Amino acid sequence: MPLFSGLTRASAAVGFGVSVVLAAGVVAVPATAAEPATPSSSVSPAPTATGAAAPATAAPSPTASPTPVPSSPTPSSAPTPTGDPAAAKTVTISGRVIFDKRTTTAQRAAVVISATPAGGVPVPDARVTYDPKAGTFRIADVPRGKYTVFSRMELPDGWFASSPYETVVDATTKSVSNITIDYSAARGGLATELLMFDETVAVRQLRVVATDVSTKTDTELDLIGGGVGGVYNEAILPTGTTVIVRAQYTDGRVVYYDGTATGTSDPARAVAVSIGVWSFTRLTLDWAAAAAPKLASSTPTISGIARVGRAVTVTTGVWARGATLTYQWSADGVAVRGATATSFTPGAAQKGKNITVTVTGTLAGYTSVSKTSKPTAAVAAGILTAPTPTIRGTARVGTTLAAVPGTWTSGTTLTYQWFADGAKIRGATSASFTPTTAQRGAKLTVAVTGTKAGYTSRTATSKATTAVAR
Repeated sequence: MPLFSGLTRASAAVGFGVSVVLAAGVVAVPATAAEPATPSSSVSPAPTATGAAAPATAAPSPTASPTPVPSSPTPSSAPTPTGDPAAAKTVTISGRVIFDKRTTTAQRAAVVISATPAGGVPVPDARVTYDPKAGTFRIADVPRGKYTVFSRMELPDGWFASSPYETVVDATTKSVSNITIDYSAARGGLATELLMFDETVAVRQLRVVATDVSTKTDTELDLIGGGVGGVYNEAILPTGTTVIVRAQYTDGRVVYYDGTATGTSDPARAVAVSIGVWSFTRLTLDWAAAAAPKLASSTPTISGIARVGRAVTVTTGVWARGATLTYQWSADGVAVRGATATSFTPGAAQKGKNITVTVTGTLAGYTSVSKTSKPTAAVAAGILTAPTPTIRGTARVGTTLAAVPGTWTSGTTLTYQWFADGAKIRGATSASFTPTTAQRGAKLTVAVTGTKAGYTSRTATSKATTAVAR
């Protein structure tokens, strides 16, 4: 059972050592003046009270919702049980309280000890004395019978946690003096009050989480009550633990504790909280400070080979229904101006660079989300379209021939070189050529070379003409 599972709201009455027990109409044993006058600021523990007479049984568990407690106890007016004369004789229940050496004097003084009759009969005129320095207690003038002995620490604002473990002692024949209540395993508690005025939020889909600053381990606080007005959670944590506390919803909204009663949606402003020894830390968060929900989104991917002059396409994945998606392509992390479509064709400026695409989703009422793809391989040089050229005209001395290059990649610059029987003809570098007597009887060819920035240059050579006639 959790240490603070019995967290209950009660007024912190001065001198009120033992509270009213709401179980079968039983009134707990009232404290005497030996009880501490002012409750401590520490958290109420979950001690174990043990006795030799009978085995432990579960204690009555207080409700999780706020429960007012009277400012001072009213001794029961119920009559002393009648019947067997021996039953009217009183006995004493006593023992000691063990503390951790780190527990403060105030925390020891805040301990409250009481006993409830196992049969449900009120205990009139019992006297409870407790010495916090010596750690001893005594419940005197108790009618013979079986009793449940339990303890708690009261907090200054009226919060306390009843012990989830109590012990039934048998005092039907004699006094019991060997009860031990153990506070040596020091613990600390954490509770949050999340102010809620949002009927669209379902409490079952809301989590309050404490993240250990050192280990990054998450501890989800137990829900102990709440609704539209407020949600209350609590947890026990090891003493000395430092945590960042947040409330988060399934749609992505989150609010962090930042040292104020409002909170923040910015994790960088979150304030760490340290858990003390037998102390109970209470935090307040306001759900209004939570960021708008984030869109459901996917990380985009890029389809296609990254090459100059060749288009690549984005695959967006699954996003929230109704979201508007926009795109931005980048080369080596720098946005390419105007590259905002679902596809992108790298140019010479992107050769050798890695391409990414960022998809941004927007939808009214939600926080915009941007997701960036993994980078492509470095953009390779483009491949020119290089058709085989042809020669138009009759191969005859004095007759002009023309090179027909065909359709190359748009923007390609073409140059020419004519050959006679495979030998380069000096100066024959235009798109046309007129054979001379020097080429008579030779077969002519023309080579067309294409160049373009970002592309690998290519050369294509025509078929040879017939031998040049005179």
